[in-house]
Amino acid sequence: MLRDRSPNCPNTLPVSKVTAISPAKPATAVTFSRYQKDGGMALSKNITRIVSGSMIALLAFGLGSAGSAQAAPGRLDTAAQARALGLEPAQVSLLQGTVDQYLARMGGTQTGPNTIDLAGGGQVSIALPGEDYPRRPATAAAGPCDGGTAPGYFCAYRRANGKGDQIVMPGCLGYYIPAFWSTGSWGNNKKKGTRAWFLDKNKKIIFEYPAPSNRQSYSWSATEQVAPC
Repeated sequence: MLRDRSPNCPNTLPVSKVTAISPAKPATAVTFSRYQKDGGMALSKNITRIVSGSMIALLAFGLGSAGSAQAAPGRLDTAAQARALGLEPAQVSLLQGTVDQYLARMGGTQTGPNTIDLAGGGQVSIALPGEDYPRRPATAAAGPCDGGTAPGYFCAYRRANGKGDQIVMPGCLGYYIPAFWSTGSWGNNKKKGTRAWFLDKNKKIIFEYPAPSNRQSYSWSATEQVAPC
């Protein structure tokens, strides 16, 4: 079960507190600064936030690119490390193929057999083939999305109930959600009063969730980016 590591963070959020964004005429435009690097989109320059009643739209530059037959940028040869984890050759290839999918979509730098560092301190941690959670070296500390969401973070999970691959989101950035994710889960344990914005492929906010909150089961199908700010 997905739990947030804070006594103030409920395990569920009433649906009435979730705001769906409906179309409306724009009223006020506020321009922020922006940087683009390693799958992170700062909600700062060249992003226009249009606010009008119940509608907020983010007009953002597209990030990431389609994959290719060549090695993904940021890829690291970790086959020996993966075999040391007890993986068979076919599993090593499957794991690296998954890593390459994330790199092609989100950018970043591969730092281990199943880890990718993103901009702003973000990270992707991938569950090994046949396992429910990302495995870490015996000497490594638990990650901020292991067993729940640590204070100051937004955690996105590929599967329901906090299982599967994880995307650690510490910054006020727009983080891509891979298209191959379907029903997963998330936890928002950032500072109280902040909100996580869920954007569709047109960079428009379709939902916003206040911190703290989480969902044990959430369909990622309509969500292309999450901006926890």
